[in-house]
Amino acid sequence: MVDKTTSESIKLAEHALGTLSVDWSPGGVVASGGQDGVVRLWSPTTGPVGRVEGSGWCQQLRWDPSGRHLAAAVGTDLIVVDADGSGGERHLGLGSTVTAVAWSPNGLRVGATVYGGIRWFEPGVGEEVRSFDWKGSMLSLAVAPTGKWVAAGTQEGTVRVYRLWSADDLEMTGYPGKVTVLGWTPDGSRLSVADTEGVTTWNFKGRGPAGTRPDSLSGHDGRVTALQWSPDRRLIVTGCTDQLVRVYSGSKRAKPDEVFDVGSEISTLAWSPNGSSIAVGAADGSLWMISSAR
Repeated sequence: MVDKTTSESIKLAEHALGTLSVDWSPGGVVASGGQDGVVRLWSPTTGPVGRVEGSGWCQQLRWDPSGRHLAAAVGTDLIVVDADGSGGERHLGLGSTVTAVAWSPNGLRVGATVYGGIRWFEPGVGEEVRSFDWKGSMLSLAVAPTGKWVAAGTQEGTVRVYRLWSADDLEMTGYPGKVTVLGWTPDGSRLSVADTEGVTTWNFKGRGPAGTRPDSLSGHDGRVTALQWSPDRRLIVTGCTDQLVRVYSGSKRAKPDEVFDVGSEISTLAWSPNGSSIAVGAADGSLWMISSAR
């Protein structure tokens, strides 16, 4: 186990009251947001790049595939800005808290989850271009890199998966609580879902997961609050309320290959583009970069 005082951990930034989301651009810029309503852009090598002031919590943020634009869920607003935090546009007042954001693989559309479904926007158009309606609260969102599927976790303990752009859907049920964490493999063949009991991974090859059973990832002592597959598909990293970051080689492992203690409940994490480092945000507001030896 490695704690945050070792040379393998570097402190990047802080968000007052808590860091809620972090994402790494293809060009190596780390974006982070938190309960202070501020989006911070950092280069691990050169320092601050820019910042964006919001009017509420920054629940989640995501870079587009090119790294030219950043989308952020801030209060009831969807904010899209340029790579240095300037310019962009704001889609204000979507009717309820924006809980998650995700880009289509071609970067032409960005989706936002709210009460009532997924709202889709095209940067530059200035208005909603599509919606996937659903009667309930959606809390998480992830688009498969293939562009074939989009998954949304709900308050009711289900995962709804839609085909892009037909909106044909299927539902995975039986999760013991609200589903706030989703993650696709880089090839879009598997979807991992975190809940209070661990992580399950569904196979989306061929006709999809209907009638199949998922893989299970064990070894957590608390609720899994973040997960992501590594860029090369070999590893999956999870963050947990027990303050530990765990790195597994595959979705069926009983024990992690690496464990890092960051000293606070983990709220978010993201792999670097080359898979050598992991940015980790914690409930105490800290943001760390840790190096993986895998």
